[in-house]
Amino acid sequence: MQERQGMSLFLDGNAFMCNCDNLDLIRWIKTTKVDLDSQSNNCQLSNGTVIDTLTAYNSLSNLFADCKSTVWLTFASTLLSTFFIISLLLVLYSKRWKIAFSIYGVVQRFIEKKVRKRYKYDVYMSYAGDIVIWIKDVLIPRLEAEWGLTMCIRDRDFLGGESLLDTEAERIEKSRYIIFFITPEFKSSKDCLFELDRAKYERVTRNLDKIIVITKDIRITDIPLEFSYI
Repeated sequence: MQERQGMSLFLDGNAFMCNCDNLDLIRWIKTTKVDLDSQSNNCQLSNGTVIDTLTAYNSLSNLFADCKSTVWLTFASTLLSTFFIISLLLVLYSKRWKIAFSIYGVVQRFIEKKVRKRYKYDVYMSYAGDIVIWIKDVLIPRLEAEWGLTMCIRDRDFLGGESLLDTEAERIEKSRYIIFFITPEFKSSKDCLFELDRAKYERVTRNLDKIIVITKDIRITDIPLEFSYI
């Protein structure tokens, strides 16, 4: 149907800019076989001058000299950006473990700060008998002075006049870890057995991160059975 009747296109009144974006349109107007209302339509240059498309077509090399450089500039920018992204990805890949460890360190320090805000003590000590002398003279100085941990021990940090059981429960709740020193006197100590029950409760409620057991002068068979459940 188009071959019999042809195609007509009316552009009169449709002004457009004579710039690089419309360069193909200017060429098409001149070379197309479509019947146009005019072979010459007006277009406006970037400086505001209005010319006809025929003049623009005949002056392509002068009016649109910058178009090729713009194309090459776009191509060069795209190529450079691609090269930069690939180089960056290669660097990140080669340093992936270092980056991962750095991120892990930052996260770990953040978690440690959160933990220290949550817990008042790092370690609660549960013991009975003469082992308290070794705890005070040897263990506490090392853990507090050298490792920077905050310890809680019954014979030093409990205030007089407080309910002993309530204080033990409160201090265990505010401690991140608990260390049990299992000695022959442990099984007969009501305080130690209460602390053991409390540790089991805190473990279930996930308040305690770790429970550490240290034995001294005692057989495995004499260790309280309750330790099997924590």
